[in-house]
Amino acid sequence: MNKVDTTTVLLTVSLGTADLIAAINEAEKELAHKARMDGFRPGKVPRDVLRKSVDEQTLRQEALNHAVQSSMASILAKEKLDVLEQDDFAVKENTKDSFVYTMKLILSPHIELGTYKNLEVAKR
Repeated sequence: MNKVDTTTVLLTVSLGTADLIAAINEAEKELAHKARMDGFRPGKVPRDVLRKSVDEQTLRQEALNHAVQSSMASILAKEKLDVLEQDDFAVKENTKDSFVYTMKLILSPHIELGTYKNLEVAKR
């Protein structure tokens, strides 16, 4: 995490094999829940049947979406960042064993209040 200034952070996230496998499992669960196939109740399609019927690119895209969302949520919670906007998302590396991306985060500015207690207003 690089702080560009007080309200801008440049974030580089690297996900390993374990993170990608967990994301694939989550993507399979979600796709199985949404899938409608003959012979199975809605949401009860087995994973091996689902893998045969779903395009590999669709599964990979869904898994990468899960990986990015879960990694961002954990980083924001750990660092206690109050993000106003996410910008400049870029994938640096996308292989079978690793996924690296960068993102610019715009944070809410820190505001300090002046003294406002014990103020008096003159009556006319």
